[in-house]
Amino acid sequence: MSANALVLAASRLNALNYDLAGGLREDSLNDFFEAHFESESRSADSVYKGGGKLPEIALEYAYDIKEQAHIDLAPIAPPKFAAIFASWSETVPELKRHGKAAFSLNSPANVAVTVNKIQLTVKAFPDGQPPIVVDLVLGIKVTAFVEVIDELGSHRLRITPIAARIVDQGSFLKQLDAALASTNKNLKLAATDKAASPDCTSLRRMIVHLVNVLLAGKISKFVQEFDLPIPIELFDNISIVAADVDIVNDLLVVLARVDRSPSALNKIAEASASRFEKEFDLDFHDIVQGKQREARERLRQLSKPPKEHSLPAAKASSYPNRGIFLIISQRFMQMVADAKLNYAKSEKKCDGWAIFKFCYDWFLRVWNPKASVHGNDQVRIAADFQGGGGAKVCIETHCGDICHRIGATARATPALKAYLLFKSDELWIDPIPEFFKVDWDVDGLPPPFKQFVEWILELLTYNAQLFVAAWLYFYQTKLTSLPTTFPGTQLEFDVDFDTKAVRLPGEDALVAMGEIDFKAK
Repeated sequence: MSANALVLAASRLNALNYDLAGGLREDSLNDFFEAHFESESRSADSVYKGGGKLPEIALEYAYDIKEQAHIDLAPIAPPKFAAIFASWSETVPELKRHGKAAFSLNSPANVAVTVNKIQLTVKAFPDGQPPIVVDLVLGIKVTAFVEVIDELGSHRLRITPIAARIVDQGSFLKQLDAALASTNKNLKLAATDKAASPDCTSLRRMIVHLVNVLLAGKISKFVQEFDLPIPIELFDNISIVAADVDIVNDLLVVLARVDRSPSALNKIAEASASRFEKEFDLDFHDIVQGKQREARERLRQLSKPPKEHSLPAAKASSYPNRGIFLIISQRFMQMVADAKLNYAKSEKKCDGWAIFKFCYDWFLRVWNPKASVHGNDQVRIAADFQGGGGAKVCIETHCGDICHRIGATARATPALKAYLLFKSDELWIDPIPEFFKVDWDVDGLPPPFKQFVEWILELLTYNAQLFVAAWLYFYQTKLTSLPTTFPGTQLEFDVDFDTKAVRLPGEDALVAMGEIDFKAK
C-alpha cells in the first residue's frame, strides 16, 4: 500500500460519488487465503479435496490441494481485460439474455487465483487387467474478476472465474509422459460399452482432457466459493444501498454508498433527538465539561509514541504500508451532520411573587450544519444558531398593573472540531464541543425592569451555551464496530488500527489504517 494508491482510491471514491471505502492490501488477502487453508484443509469434508468417477470410460480421479491459493490483483491491464470480459460475456447465456453486467468502473476488477500444488491421482480400469494408477502434481491458474453481490441487502465479494489453465503446460505434459512410461501401459482404452462405442483413445489424451476440462472446472468452482473479506461495517441505522469494487495498485478497494433517503436520515435524527431529549433535563454542564476533559486527554495521548504492535513483526508496518484501511469521505461526514445537527427547542413559563408577575419565553435552534475536512486529521463542523426570547414583567399597583415586555434575539455560528478515533475495536467520530459567546444587546431600561431582563437574558445565555455544546456533542457517532469474525468470512482476526485517522493529501477524506492478521480456526 502506498500513499499514492490511497490517494487514488479516495479520488475514485469522490469521483464516483461514494461515501466510504474499505480495502485490503494484496498480501493481507493472501494472509486470508493462508488462514483459510490452515482452517479447512485438515477436515474430512475439506473443500480442498475432491474427485469423481467416469464409468463411461472406466476412469476415477481424486485431487488434494496441498497449498493455499494465491491471489494476484489486476495482473491484466484494465483496457485489455475489458476486451477479455466483453468476449467472455458473449458466451454466458444469462448475460446475453439480460444484458452485460453494469460496472460503474471502466473495467471489472480482474484477479488471478493460482493453486500451485494439486496432487492428482488418476485410476484407469482396462478390461481384464489390473488398474493403472497415475500420480501427478500440477498447478492451475484461474483468471477471474471480483464483483459485489447484493443478497437481500447483505453484500459479499465473489470471485467469478472466466478461464482456467494449467500452470506450465509443457512441464505438466513431460511429467505425464514420464508417469505413463513408468507404467508402460499407455493403452488404448475403449468406452465401457464397446459395441456402442468402438472407438478408442489413449490414456494420455483422457488425462489431459480430464485436467483441462474437469479439474480446471472443479478448481474454478472452488475459487468461486470463496467469499472475500469486506472491511466495512457501518454504524447503526445506516445501510449500504450500492457498492462496487476496484483495484488500485496492490489494494482491493470496496466502495460503498449509504442510504441518503429522507426516511433513513430521519431515522438517525429521531434516534439522536430521542437520546438528546432524554438527557437534556440532566445537568448537562457537568456532562459536557466531562466530555471536553475526556476528549482533550485522548488527544494528549495521541502525541505520545505509537504503541507496540501486537501482531507478528513481519505483518506490522508503518504509514502508509498498512494491510487494512477505511476511507471516510467529507460527504459522509456531511450526511451525519445533516441527520444529527438540525434541532429546535422552545419553552414558555409564567410565575410571580409578591407584587411582581412575569412571563418569559425562549427558543433555541441549530440548523444548516457544514462539515469539512480540516487540517491534517480533523473534521470541522459549523452550524447556524439562533436563540431568542422575551419577557413580560408586571408590577401590581393601586392604579392597576404596570407591565413592560422586551424581546431579544442572538445569532451565532458555533463550531467544533472532530477526530476519527479508534477506541479499542470501534471507530468513532469524536467531537470536542466548545462553548461560545452569546451577546444580547439590551439597554435603556429603568429599574426594576432592567434587573429582571438581565436575569432572563442570563438564563437564556446559559441555556444557549449549554444547548449548543451538548447538541454538538451528539455528533459523536460510531462508524465501525469490529466483530469477532471478519465480515464476509468465518475467520477470527487480530487487528491493530492506528489510533487516529489522517487526511489523504489533496482529498476531502480521512483514512484509518491498520495491520491485520487472520487466524486459522
